[in-house]
Amino acid sequence: MTSRDPVRASAGDRPALLDLLTRADLTLSGLDDPAVRLWVLREGDGTVVGSTGYELSGDGRHALVRSVAVADRLRGKGTGLRLAEWALARAADEGAGRAWLFSRRSGPFWRRLGFSAADRDDLATALAGTHQVELFTRTGQLDREVAWSRLLPGARGVRTFTWADHTAVVELWRATGVEVLPEGELRATLDHGPGLLLVATDTSDTSDTTDTTGAVVGTVLGTFDGRRGWIHRLVVHPDHRRRGLADALVDEVEARLAAVGAPRTNLLVLPGNPGGLRFWEHRGYLACPDVLLTRPVDG
Repeated sequence: MTSRDPVRASAGDRPALLDLLTRADLTLSGLDDPAVRLWVLREGDGTVVGSTGYELSGDGRHALVRSVAVADRLRGKGTGLRLAEWALARAADEGAGRAWLFSRRSGPFWRRLGFSAADRDDLATALAGTHQVELFTRTGQLDREVAWSRLLPGARGVRTFTWADHTAVVELWRATGVEVLPEGELRATLDHGPGLLLVATDTSDTSDTTDTTGAVVGTVLGTFDGRRGWIHRLVVHPDHRRRGLADALVDEVEARLAAVGAPRTNLLVLPGNPGGLRFWEHRGYLACPDVLLTRPVDG
């Protein structure tokens, strides 16, 4: 069994890391540089069975994803996706707005994570000075590489809902089969928790990673009853799933609920939604044995 999360690679991991990356035919340049962020995934006995990492551009706005590898016996089990998502989340935490990478053989894998083909010269310009770019430029390999890129979750404009978003939010809820809250009910909810309805916008058609004016493609609603926080209406448009948007929305609403004094956050998952249940369990939420009872209010 592997460790729950990757851990920062140490000097003692270097031999195993070199072997893993060599078997995966990935570059070894810069592994000893502290500026290269590297993590390893270990089995219970300490054996290194996966790795992931990235380098940042000089201004910190761009991340070059690299060293994503898993042992042969773990391929096809989602481990690689988990490792790649880990690196993307850590890069976003450091403030990077866009992720880039080189890959000639694994395009379908990276597309699953929201990457699309990019101009390799744009990559080389954005990440000049990184070990991989310098190596590929020096050896002439850059001309043979295929570049990929995507915005990071924090760059997708997770922000507070405004009433100018209302029509787009209603359309999103209808398109995804979510019951639409009547406007009066929504206004009453937000009067008690201003700032707790969040939207995520798609800025993939712009190179400006600070632009938050794109189409609304995700929502989440938080409420606080004075004792605990509740999360409702986590919705991401199907065309924008598996790109970290749901996590970005939940990260922000959890932070805002904590800021208003919620010591615990609850939510409801409807029967017949195993994917939703897995998502919340992955984030550390636990099922409770409580039985929910409800009835309409007379009158």
